[in-house]
Amino acid sequence: MEIASAAPLFPPRDGKPPHIGTLYRRIRYSVNGVRLKAVKHSGRWYTTERWVQQYVEEYTKRAIVPTRDEREAEIEQDSSQHIERAKESLSRRWRRGKGQMPAL
Repeated sequence: MEIASAAPLFPPRDGKPPHIGTLYRRIRYSVNGVRLKAVKHSGRWYTTERWVQQYVEEYTKRAIVPTRDEREAEIEQDSSQHIERAKESLSRRWRRGKGQMPAL
């Protein structure tokens, strides 16, 4: 379907579908790392209902701010992974050199 026909598939804002210019921007530039899939043929842009639905779902998922607990869990997991990588790196360095690696 042509881009202009896809506008009503998007959630309305102030009771109106998005402007066609907005849809062109969603195709050419990502918003929150999400870009609307479309193909250009004979100078016209086309998309599908499925691609619009995927765009709306992905955009919504990325727009939702995680709760404090989710952020803390993510930070803790990243920290644990960072510590493990640092331990492995130190262990490799000590094995190449001489001596015993201190207990971590």
